[in-house]
Amino acid sequence: MLHLLRHPLLRPHFGSFEGDLPLPRHGPGRLAGPTRLAQPSHRQPHRAHPTSGLPGPSLRPDPTPTRPTGPAPLPLHHRQPRLGPHPRLARRALQPPHARPRPEQPPRPHPSRAVRAPPAQGARARLESPLRLGPPIQNQEQLLHLDLQKNCISGPLPPSLPPTLRYLSVSGNQMSGALPALPPDLGYLDLSMNAFTGDIPLSAFRSATALLQRNNFTGPLTDCADMVGSVDGWTVDLSHNALSGDLPGFLAEAESLFMNNNQFTGAVPVEYVRNVYTGRMRTLYLQHNFLSGFPLPAGSPLPESAALCVSYNCMVPPVQSSTCPASAGDLQYRPLYQCPVFNNITSIHL
Repeated sequence: MLHLLRHPLLRPHFGSFEGDLPLPRHGPGRLAGPTRLAQPSHRQPHRAHPTSGLPGPSLRPDPTPTRPTGPAPLPLHHRQPRLGPHPRLARRALQPPHARPRPEQPPRPHPSRAVRAPPAQGARARLESPLRLGPPIQNQEQLLHLDLQKNCISGPLPPSLPPTLRYLSVSGNQMSGALPALPPDLGYLDLSMNAFTGDIPLSAFRSATALLQRNNFTGPLTDCADMVGSVDGWTVDLSHNALSGDLPGFLAEAESLFMNNNQFTGAVPVEYVRNVYTGRMRTLYLQHNFLSGFPLPAGSPLPESAALCVSYNCMVPPVQSSTCPASAGDLQYRPLYQCPVFNNITSIHL
């Protein structure tokens, strides 16, 4: 191909260049003198190519300068921009952000509604105002699980709950008032961290897990012989209330029993102590009460699997237990002026 281009019949003709030549500027309104390449009018001998032997063209710079004519081209920043084939889209892109139309947004719910939309996707909706269960929920025959924990629900618990409930949790709210009759087949009950008051009905202890801690329950607990041995793996938490009186004997069947931070008085029932030492009851917290007796079996070591704490009562602890929580404090018993009866006996034969 290179040999064909070098052939004299196929050689391109280089004539003189005439017309305007856009040249780089050297200052405002000044043009540098161009260099003109031209072929002389007379024929120059063509030298043969060293390898192919074909003659080739010979060019030389023309020493005669050319004076350009016509207007100088405008700089790029002085030229007017041209819109593309979609002027509407170009004008929209040139508008300021505040002038563009905003997308349609859904209307905000009225503040009086009970259910509020979550602020972000995946967030949890919060329920407010008193809890009211309408007829569609009260008459629901298939409702088994009702979880309303950690909301802002106030007011009392509805007087009539669906009888088919197996799971009920309203912990972490602002509910108050006395407890109504609970469903008979309720297996999990969590009413903790509210402001419920009054007595605790016996129907609350029919659940395998009854969490009623951190409320304002008062009064003594009614002993019920029908509750003994009715629930396996029983967990009852009544801590941080204002319960008083003697400890009920039917709670000795619980596997984990938390009765601390109340106002219980009297001696600990023998059934409690026996079940702790036989391993039937694994956790028994009785600290921060006004108890005055603990019938400890003589010469019986505390099982390693048992968690027992009876500190800060109206008695000297019969056993030094290392299983007390940190919230129990370092004091082993109450001051004498706080106790109507103080017991200094550390062991009683069963």
